[in-house]
Amino acid sequence: MAETRLPVIVLTGFLGSGKTTLLNRLLRNPAWERTAVLVNEFGEIGLDQDFLENVEDKTVLLDSGCICCSLGDSWVETLVGMLNRARRGAMPSFKRVVIETTGLADPSPLLAALQNDARLNTSFAPATTLVTVDCFYGMQQLDEHFESARQLAQADCIVMTKKSLVTPADFALLKKRIRVLNPHARITEADNTITPQTLTVDGRTADEWIRASEAAFADHLTHDYNEATSNGTKTAVAHPPDRRVRSHSFIVDEPLDWELVSHWLGTLAYFHGKKILRIKGVVWLPEEGQMLAIHGVQGLLHEPTQLTTWRSGDRRSRFVFITSDLGRDVIEKALSHARRDKETEVVRDGYEVPSKGIQGVQHAFQ
Repeated sequence: MAETRLPVIVLTGFLGSGKTTLLNRLLRNPAWERTAVLVNEFGEIGLDQDFLENVEDKTVLLDSGCICCSLGDSWVETLVGMLNRARRGAMPSFKRVVIETTGLADPSPLLAALQNDARLNTSFAPATTLVTVDCFYGMQQLDEHFESARQLAQADCIVMTKKSLVTPADFALLKKRIRVLNPHARITEADNTITPQTLTVDGRTADEWIRASEAAFADHLTHDYNEATSNGTKTAVAHPPDRRVRSHSFIVDEPLDWELVSHWLGTLAYFHGKKILRIKGVVWLPEEGQMLAIHGVQGLLHEPTQLTTWRSGDRRSRFVFITSDLGRDVIEKALSHARRDKETEVVRDGYEVPSKGIQGVQHAFQ
């Protein structure tokens, strides 16, 4: 079923990394017209030449056709209020929302609210987390501020800014470090064109989703940054002191039972949600070769997305976890139970007990 809710793009990045500069440039691109923008303060975004008229207190209409609103104390009420005003014709309608966070913000609570808050989840859907990183100060920020590493680890798309201020060698080194922190994110440069269409994952083929989530893991990580495991999968080890952040990839050859996989992911999120920065993958189901795309941020698991047909013959299930202070063995132990055949036992009073696989997943965390 096609997504009818309005997509929400979260724009974050460490202090001074160029979030506002990027946002200004996006809003001047016709592809971003009819975008509602929630920012911390109007003064932080260049509105002088774009300012058109006041729509309501703390809200302005830009000549690009976008709506800009001050975030205020409660962004939930702000966002719901904007939608209600647009529906009754008090302000122009919009097609998407961009929320710019503060430089030290962890985007996961905001994403969780979009998914779980009843005031939001019927009308809005988290679409993409867009993170800016300063090429000049990026290494220093990663060395000194774990918040920077957490932001990058949760990104769907990373925009490297101020490339002209560093040498090609320093740029390549920072990009390599970012890739270890987040193997699946798309990495681009601030001068490249970014449109809403380039940030979406809806409608991708399974092959495209795999490339986004795993190809970079295989192609861009060097031996020095990896710890090999006995079954050929990999754990990527980040550069100190962001060594607490690791990427773990898993490949499963056989089709998986969705009930077991769902329980495995849900149990992981329940017990270790704060330590799981990102989850992304493709699940091969036994029903006529169906494929589901999954992704999540910390304790928030998004609804799985049905993928279109494969162009290649490799239909294995694949998972990428980006974790903080969580070992590979914890994830792998539970996965081993999720891979087992579903076995349901019926007790005398007619009630079914959980399958042995589900019981195993539960016991793996106890």
